[in-house]
Amino acid sequence: MDKAAVKLTGEAKPLKCLRKVDGILMEADPRVYQADTVLVNAEDICGAMDGWYFHKASDTSFEIKLGDKIIQLDWDADRNVMTITGEDGETVEATAKQLRMHEDGVLLGADFLREYLRTDAQWQPATSILTLTKQG
Repeated sequence: MDKAAVKLTGEAKPLKCLRKVDGILMEADPRVYQADTVLVNAEDICGAMDGWYFHKASDTSFEIKLGDKIIQLDWDADRNVMTITGEDGETVEATAKQLRMHEDGVLLGADFLREYLRTDAQWQPATSILTLTKQG
């Protein structure tokens, strides 16, 4: 989605991440997508948030780290399913509102942000701003 921004509650400026654009590393807005739900690129949002890290172990295996908490994501292309292994070790199949694979990478939905990253996400269509609020 063109011209969308991501803001953290209480911060005046939109979040920025480093990303290669046309082969050049530059500061950019996290990529936001809107389908039946609003999704944000995992690598971008992790790069923009302090203490969040995204690691691509392979084309089908990814990790999101928040301090000592690690969430494992695994993509099964044959079944078109992403599984989530949370900090408790339990593995569940993700819903389309939680996670999606996209040509630009892993996309995180508001449900995933809330359930696994303890962050509420509110989309404001009039301003094209995704506002994130960290819980506790």
